[in-house]
Amino acid sequence: MSDTLVSVTSAVASTLCYALAAISQEKAAARTDATEEQLSALRRAVRAGSLWRGVALNSLGGVLHVVALRFGSLTMVQLIGTLTLVLVLPLRALLGGEAIRPAERRGAALTSIGLVGLFLTTEPAPVVETLTRPELRLVIGLCLFSIVALTLAAPSRKGGAFRYAAASGIAFAGASVLSQTLAVDLTDRQNLPGFYILVSIAATALLSVAGLVLIQAAYRSGGLGVPLAVQTITNPTVAAAVGLLLLGEHFRGRLLGLLCALVAGAVVTRGILLLSRHSESTAVAPSPTCADPARL
Repeated sequence: MSDTLVSVTSAVASTLCYALAAISQEKAAARTDATEEQLSALRRAVRAGSLWRGVALNSLGGVLHVVALRFGSLTMVQLIGTLTLVLVLPLRALLGGEAIRPAERRGAALTSIGLVGLFLTTEPAPVVETLTRPELRLVIGLCLFSIVALTLAAPSRKGGAFRYAAASGIAFAGASVLSQTLAVDLTDRQNLPGFYILVSIAATALLSVAGLVLIQAAYRSGGLGVPLAVQTITNPTVAAAVGLLLLGEHFRGRLLGLLCALVAGAVVTRGILLLSRHSESTAVAPSPTCADPARL
């Protein structure tokens, strides 16, 4: 089995786990009284088992995501992660009997078509590349600086939701970049000294936690729809920038490929916006224990 096939299969399986976790957590939240305190709701979720199902599915999704990063392109894996919004639709219809609305069908179709276009125009490096020590410092520094800047520049409620969600997307993308470098280096190349391994592990954990905290802050400030769309778009965009600038990935056809990728990206963005708007109109407030399909 080729590395690309292993990566794609693991990425799709990871996305499926995240989608199932989202449905499980959505159902658990729907059974919670809106006036119930968060601590009481959390205790009920623990007793009912819904919390542990969500944690188990998100954990399995995270492991599969790291496997996908180990064997494949960073950009490709992060783009596949956006399929979580698409997979939720048939799974919700199958498990909950909820009909798929026309707007959802259009959003899913646009997202899928745009992703196919991005896959066709983006070419991974011949061998999975990892960050060098200077690049590692650069990525960690830029991620932390961007997160702090966006967080501190969020005075208004509506603007705060947008900035928190963007910061969350950057945090999760940075965590995925570092996870790929760690996975490849620890299992194969062993280029990084022990100090950089420890720094990378600590930074990955910090960025992952920051991503969860920030997306929950965005949900509280601006509901579900806009933050979900911003985070879902920011994550693969940042990852693609790192892949193209530092990891040897590139566009097929040079300028023409770049133009086609921009068009495909616009189509994906439109699809995500349609799906996110429906999520905002139908979903209950996200559970504080809900792990975002963070791609980690």
